[in-house]
Amino acid sequence: SPLVNPENERPRLEYAVPPHTENLVTVNTDKELTQVSFELYFKRPAPKIKTVGDETHSLAIDLYDQMLEARLQEMIQRNQAPFIAGGAGDGRFIGPCQAYTVSATLRQDSLEAGIKGLLREVFRAKQKGFTQSELDRAKKRMMSAYERQYREREKTESSSYLREISNYFLRSEPASGIDFEYALAQHALEGLGERAFHVAERQHHAHVGRAGSVHVHGARDRTTASPLVRQERRPPHHGASVLLDRQPDPAGHVGHGPGM
Repeated sequence: SPLVNPENERPRLEYAVPPHTENLVTVNTDKELTQVSFELYFKRPAPKIKTVGDETHSLAIDLYDQMLEARLQEMIQRNQAPFIAGGAGDGRFIGPCQAYTVSATLRQDSLEAGIKGLLREVFRAKQKGFTQSELDRAKKRMMSAYERQYREREKTESSSYLREISNYFLRSEPASGIDFEYALAQHALEGLGERAFHVAERQHHAHVGRAGSVHVHGARDRTTASPLVRQERRPPHHGASVLLDRQPDPAGHVGHGPGM
């Protein structure tokens, strides 16, 4: 390559996100906000993706997230959710820190019910797993997405390549390209099942720090601890009982957490 780093290259510093044993909670008010939102981050060191096995594991995580996301959206469409909108997903948080993030837009008159309703679904998926039909639908959606990206690969925007190349150099993430990713999905998706989801849910919840944030409309900008959640400033627990007042009801069984 004709690109050469300068002789006196300025070091690129990476700032760590320190682990913590307590739950960190903030409530932020802003007079310009029109809705109440909630986020909960299960933080952990970002994984290293080096092998085909690592890439396959990433597919399992994506499937897990898609199934939970679809379950939340179905609750909303059926008017069965105690929140306006909800979602969950895994991704890079800050620097070398990864986070499994669950979030919701809450109703002004039922903040606590909305938060507990979201967390109940998150821990129900962890403990009780998903049904076979949920898994089949998620695989079909994911395969369709890869097929569409592969067919339209000549129309890929430059920003997508830029992001992939940047992550390759700055985060040591593989720049596999859609050809490899599509072939991997064709080969690996069919075999992903219960064992893969055991690993996925353990990775999501095996955190080294849990942080929650609520954003509400207020007369002035401020950040404070909330009476609603201040009681949760205690060492984290891997079960649902720390954040919920009752255990989740069961779903089907495709994969669930060990020992639950």
